Amino acid sequence: MSTRFSKSNPSNPSNPSKSRSSYASFPSLHNLHQVLSVSAPCCTNGRVPARALPFGVPREQPPDYTLPGMEDPSIPGTNKRRRDANLCSICRESLAGPAEGDASLPDTLEVITSSQQQYHRWCIAGWVAKNNTDPNTRTVISPEEIANLLQFRPPIDMDTFIQKVKDGDLVNVQRILAAPGINVNQTDFYDYTALIWASRNGRTAIVELLLAIPGINVNHENVDGSTALMLASEHGHTAIVNLLLAVPDINVNHVNNDESTALMLTSKHGHTDIVQLLLAIPGINVNSTNMSRYTALMLASEHGHTDIVQLLLAIPGINVNHADMYGYTALIWASRDGRTAIVELLLAIPGINVNHANMYGSTALMLASNNGHTDIVNLLLDASAPP
Repeated sequence: MSTRFSKSNPSNPSNPSKSRSSYASFPSLHNLHQVLSVSAPCCTNGRVPARALPFGVPREQPPDYTLPGMEDPSIPGTNKRRRDANLCSICRESLAGPAEGDASLPDTLEVITSSQQQYHRWCIAGWVAKNNTDPNTRTVISPEEIANLLQFRPPIDMDTFIQKVKDGDLVNVQRILAAPGINVNQTDFYDYTALIWASRNGRTAIVELLLAIPGINVNHENVDGSTALMLASEHGHTAIVNLLLAVPDINVNHVNNDESTALMLTSKHGHTDIVQLLLAIPGINVNSTNMSRYTALMLASEHGHTDIVQLLLAIPGINVNHADMYGYTALIWASRDGRTAIVELLLAIPGINVNHANMYGSTALMLASNNGHTDIVNLLLDASAPP
């Protein structure tokens, strides 16, 4: 027999002599406080975690709940309404609404403190903050009562939140962000914030949600020193880079532990559209070097990204003769690796040093010859010939 708290019976029916609570003037608030005093996280897409146990269910025997739309088709004769009755009513309503053709679902929602039905604290807090109404009766709650209800803030499971962000679970991310007290700048073990994970994994809609939150830290760096912009640039998420670059305080020249910048990372991986976006930002440092003394131009040249090399060479002040820690220049890298189109672009730059030798004494011509790049050898010989 479940213990039911409803508008008409805010006290325990097994104890009829017990007086009504102090919320007698607004009896449904008793229901909310009963729920808000119990710690349970919000529903997730799929299985409800074992720690989200309802009242009266032993922890060692977690119920096997399934959200609407997630039923197992292998189980014949499944009763949708009975399955839905196991869920938080707010979760059910926001995810799927009443079962089709099921007119028996009540308009007034009640809290049953048993294994059949419960509200989650996050859902209650999110509902009240958004709607300013009691979810049981849908009647307006006074500002004073709202303030009292929202004092019951559930402990935020940041690991769950960040996992939902990583997975791109937009519905549950929205629900968690609606809960009061969420710290969007909280980090996981590797110092990743939700924004960094969403940017790295290409979760554009979630990045938009996070960037709309006041106080979001767009320049936070993870354990590797990388920011959201750097990881979005490295992994080629153009739409997210565009969103991040629109933030006034974004640091486009931030360096990670390897001293690489966003421009260097995206140049290395060949994301031309992102290179264009970054080069349009005033103050972008095109000659920044990483720990190995590579520049964006050298990385693009070595990896054969001709379009990016062309974009970088169009920037005034680009250093075409910079050498890395082993004495390799962009021209030497391109010549060694057979990047004919890039060699042509580099040789067209006034002041290019075709005779520079690396720390082993090898020039671009020597490495191109050694590796059998005939076209590049001819280009270099033409460039070295006297006028």
